[in-house]
Amino acid sequence: MSLLELKEIMTAQERYRAEKPGTLPDDLYLRRWTSPALNTAPDIWIAGNVSLPDIQKLSENYATGSSDVSLQSRQDNYIYVRARNNASEPRRRRVAQLYAAELDLIMWPHSWKEIYTDSGSNISPFATVAPQAVAVATETFVFPYVMPATSGYTLIAQINDLSNQLNPKPQQSTPLDMAAFNADPLWASTNTCLIPAQGYVVKMDTRLTTASTPKAGGTYLITLDVKGCVGTEVELKGSTADSKGKPIQFRSQVTADGRFFGSSYYLEPGFNAYISLYIYTDDMKKAEQAELTFTSSYQASGNDIQRAVEMGLIAGDISLDAFHSGYIEEAKPFMALRSLKLCAGGK
Repeated sequence: MSLLELKEIMTAQERYRAEKPGTLPDDLYLRRWTSPALNTAPDIWIAGNVSLPDIQKLSENYATGSSDVSLQSRQDNYIYVRARNNASEPRRRRVAQLYAAELDLIMWPHSWKEIYTDSGSNISPFATVAPQAVAVATETFVFPYVMPATSGYTLIAQINDLSNQLNPKPQQSTPLDMAAFNADPLWASTNTCLIPAQGYVVKMDTRLTTASTPKAGGTYLITLDVKGCVGTEVELKGSTADSKGKPIQFRSQVTADGRFFGSSYYLEPGFNAYISLYIYTDDMKKAEQAELTFTSSYQASGNDIQRAVEMGLIAGDISLDAFHSGYIEEAKPFMALRSLKLCAGGK
C-alpha cells in the first residue's frame, strides 16, 4: 500500500471520528434505511435467483428504493452492494463485504455468516470511484443453496479497504452497540424473509486439484456417477470456473439407476477448486440410499488414463476414496449418504 493510499485511509478515519454519529464520512458510504421501514438498506440489492445482466444500471438507478425481492431457499440468490463516494477525491482499493445473520442475532457478530462472491471470494472490490459518484461492487455475492432454515435473515453490508484498516469487522465476543452501528454509514443492514421450498437439499463438498507440474494442464472429464436415488435431482457445482472461464456445473434429473453425468473442462497446472454435490428430493429415504462417485479423468492421447496417473498429471488427493458427511437444509448432521467416492481415471 502506498503512502498516498495510507493517507487516504487515515484521513477518512480521522474525519469520520471527529464528526457526529450519522454524518457522512469522507469516503464511500451506504444508505441505511428508507421510511417507513426501519431496517431497509437500498444499497443491498437482492436480485433473486437470476443475476443482473448489467450491474451498472444499479448505479444509474441510485434513487430507487430496495429491490423488494425476498431470498428463496434451495436456490442461489444474487446480491449486489452499491455505494456513493462522499469525498472530494477519488477513492481506490475499497471493497464490500456481506454477511447474513438470523433475525434478531445481528447484535452478535460471531453469529454472522460470510457470504461469498460468485468467484469464491469474501470481498467484492470497487473500481476507482470518482468524487460523488455511485458505484457497484464488481463481484456478485451469492447467498447459497444451503443455509439453515429460518423465518428470515438480516443481510449486513460493510465498506472496507483491502488492508482491513478503514472499517474492520467488530469484535466477535462482545455485542454490538446497535445505536452506534445503525448510525455508521460504513455499514448497512436489511431484513429479508426466506421463502421456503418443499423438500430437502443434501450437500457434500470435496476438492478438485491438478498437479503443479507443467504437463498437468489439459482437458479433464469430470463426471458424477449416481446410484440409489432415482426420482431425485442431482447437481455438481465448482467454486470457480475452469481455466478458460467455463463454469464447472451440471444438473440433471435421475431417471434410472446407474446414470452418470459429466462434461469436459480445461484445467491448468495447479488448478484448485471446491466441488459441491447436491441432491434435491422430497423424500429423504431416496437420499439415504444415494451413492455418488465423483471422477476427474485426465484426457490423454488414446484415452490412456493410467499413463496420465503414473506421470503425475492428476493430483494424488483426487485419486483417493473418501467418505464425507452431508447436511440437509436445516443444517442438522446427516450421515446417511454412504460415500462420496473420489477417483481418477477409474482407479
